[in-house]
Amino acid sequence: MRHLKLLFSIIITIVFLVLVNPDTAQAQTECCIHTWRGLVCGPQARTSPTHRISIASFGEFIQIGVNIAQGQATVDDYLLFAYLNAVDTNFTKAVNYYSQALDLAVTNEDIEGQAIARNNLGEVLLATGNLKEAVFILALARDMYQSLGNEQRVGEVQQRLEGIERLLKVNLSGSKIEPSQLQFDLSRI
Repeated sequence: MRHLKLLFSIIITIVFLVLVNPDTAQAQTECCIHTWRGLVCGPQARTSPTHRISIASFGEFIQIGVNIAQGQATVDDYLLFAYLNAVDTNFTKAVNYYSQALDLAVTNEDIEGQAIARNNLGEVLLATGNLKEAVFILALARDMYQSLGNEQRVGEVQQRLEGIERLLKVNLSGSKIEPSQLQFDLSRI
C-alpha cells in the first residue's frame, strides 16, 4: 500500500507540473536534480548552481516506483528512493528503503551495494540520534569498502567514525547530526 501511495504522489506531481505550465511540461519532465533545498526539474536543473547530482527523469521515477510496488526493484532503485526520502528528512522511509536495498544486496551478493546501503543507513541513523547504532553500521560499511579496495571511501568513513566517537565522548545522550552535514555515498545513484 505504501508503494502505491508513493507512485500516486509521483503521478500527481507530474500532473501538477503539466497543469501549471503546459507549454514547458515536456522540458520540465526531462531532468530533475536534488538540491539541499528540494527537487529542481526542467531547464533550471541543468543550470542550478546548488545542484548536487542529476537523478532521473520523471519517466524513470515512475518506472522505479512501479518496480518497487511490484517487487522488481534493483538495489539502486531502493538506494535512490532512500536518498530522496533522507534529504527530505523523511528518515523512517529512508531507513525502510535502505534496509530493503541492503537485504537485496545481501541476497545478490552485491558487496558494493551492501557497503553503500550500510554507509547511507548509518548517516540516516546519525540524523535520528542513534549514534551508537550508526557507528556499528558505518564500521561495517568501512570494512566492506576495505574488502573492495576502495581506499578513498575507507578513509572518508574512518574520518566520519572518528568524528562521531569524539561527539559521543562529549555527549553520551546521543546528539543528532544535522541533515545538511550527512555524507551519503551517491556513487550508484
